Amino acid sequence: MISRIIIFIIVTWSTIVYAQNNDFDVSPTSIRSTFFLHVVNYSEWQQRYTSLKFCLIEQAPQKHYLMLQKSELLTRDKKQIDLQPVDSLSSALEQRCNYIFVDKTRESKILEEDLKQTSLSIVTIGETINFLNNGGLVSLVEEDGKIKIYINKQQYANSPVKFSARLLKYTNFTG
Repeated sequence: MISRIIIFIIVTWSTIVYAQNNDFDVSPTSIRSTFFLHVVNYSEWQQRYTSLKFCLIEQAPQKHYLMLQKSELLTRDKKQIDLQPVDSLSSALEQRCNYIFVDKTRESKILEEDLKQTSLSIVTIGETINFLNNGGLVSLVEEDGKIKIYINKQQYANSPVKFSARLLKYTNFTG
């Protein structure tokens, strides 16, 4: 228990220090953007990829996309991550994305059946519990000023990706 608290403090502190040193505010958007990369870096796909495509379906001004694009977070780790803004789930599928983030303003536009089918081959990430209830795989929910990771247990069981124990120990499961 103490080691979890220490790890949480270190991750949170390093995120805050990185954010301050790279001239962006510590906000739910900046913390969620950092968590995106944790999800990518702690993922193990059944199929091997030389690079991974992360697509973001966001309403203007596309805060997460702009923050990730400006930061050095995408180039710090071993995995090659291509960032791509898209306007719909079908566009993300055409782009052959491995990860799709859907901001909460766009979640209602995605049909439940499409989301359930997509989560069987792609890591879908949202911002609300409702996203998981509609078939999404992961949601980074803001609660009490913190970002908490939720995973749809049913979708995860059928997913082509498995997350490392490092990520799963901070995860809450639903469904």
